[in-house]
Amino acid sequence: MKKLFIAAIVLCLTGLGVFTLLRAVRAEDTPPYKIASMQAKLFYVDQGTFSDNLIDNPNHQSLWNTIIGEGDAGGSATDVFIMVKFTGAPESYAYRQIHLTATAGKKVILNRTSSTHILNDKGEGYAGFLVYDCTMEPLKLRAEITGQTAKAAIYKVINFESGE
Repeated sequence: MKKLFIAAIVLCLTGLGVFTLLRAVRAEDTPPYKIASMQAKLFYVDQGTFSDNLIDNPNHQSLWNTIIGEGDAGGSATDVFIMVKFTGAPESYAYRQIHLTATAGKKVILNRTSSTHILNDKGEGYAGFLVYDCTMEPLKLRAEITGQTAKAAIYKVINFESGE
């Protein structure tokens, strides 16, 4: 019984070693990922739903006092869900990360990284981030892919405003 247990452990460790080696080799062979797009959606605290995309959307020209649902907000919102779409070779995997920085005024309010995963059969992957309490002043967003030589980044601004 003890020999069987030891054999099982050796087999598992060997499998993990092979997986790690294959992962490292595959990461070198995988072409660079690119950022395809970024979306931002308000989280409506009074409805429990999300808005349509705010970025480059002519239906959201006025984001005035979004916290109380004024302007083109469509509901009361203090938080924004950010979705970054990245692309690469279909069904490929390389250990890379999507890094998002969100700045309101001169203050960085989110500095977060999300690991990538196996891309779908269309060569697409997604990373999601929730930015809290950010609808009172312009929100500057920068997403980049780290862990590869090729540069890949996107910059967007959501023009939130507030006042009396």
